[in-house]
Amino acid sequence: MHEFSQSLLVGQRGERAFAEHARSCGRQVSSATSDDQRKGIDCYVQSASGDWVTVEVKTDEAATRTGNVFVEIMSNASRGVLGWAYTSQAQWLAFVIGQTITVLSASAVRQRVGQWTVRYPLRSVQNREGHSVGVLVPRDNVERLGVCYDKA
Repeated sequence: MHEFSQSLLVGQRGERAFAEHARSCGRQVSSATSDDQRKGIDCYVQSASGDWVTVEVKTDEAATRTGNVFVEIMSNASRGVLGWAYTSQAQWLAFVIGQTITVLSASAVRQRVGQWTVRYPLRSVQNREGHSVGVLVPRDNVERLGVCYDKA
């Protein structure tokens, strides 16, 4: 079972890594409010044009071992609650996987998630609410949709 406190710490490390990287590229980063976080928004980043965009950061430690990214389609399968792939209101997703950060449009994921659920295996993960279900998307497929940066 995934322990919530452990998952939270892993996620916070990924969010810090993403924010540090964005700042190292000259971008301003602002934390999201609690209300924003309930909408799947972890932070705001000022783009090169000066506009502020919303980002949800996903940290996937297993992907370095498995080569697959867990894209959550149900956050609570027994209650029928959709996962972040469908519900996140962020404009951008940042996947932190090992020493790589991949930034891609959230809409690109939403456009493909239906195809992915047919093409790739599904996995159930026990959590404090019950169990979530995700599709295991090959990491290189996710990376091709976005821009990859080395954290180091």
